[in-house]
Amino acid sequence: MSTAIAVVYKFKLKTDRVEEYLAHYAHMVTFMKQRGATGSVIHQAEDGSLMIYSRWPDRATHQTAWPEEDQREAELPHDIYILSEQMKDCIAENISKSTFTVQQDYLLEETTQRH
Repeated sequence: MSTAIAVVYKFKLKTDRVEEYLAHYAHMVTFMKQRGATGSVIHQAEDGSLMIYSRWPDRATHQTAWPEEDQREAELPHDIYILSEQMKDCIAENISKSTFTVQQDYLLEETTQRH
């Protein structure tokens, strides 16, 4: 049985690059879903920092879809690698990245029930 994971990033963007980042991220989410991601949410805190929650069916799918930074240029499609570099350039401060094993998921259950 595979175990779903959530990867959570927290960071601050350069103030003049927020819209650019969000536009790039919309394209990146499409790519990630093609590679097996089950969804992503961006939250903004009162201090302006962003938190991205990205959901994956298991750790192996995530690792295959999104290689370590030193492997991305070789392993990602060229346009996605360039997009990831443009997104990285929008970031003023990386605060944290954590990977969690999903224990219980009421968020997706709630979403499913509304539709």
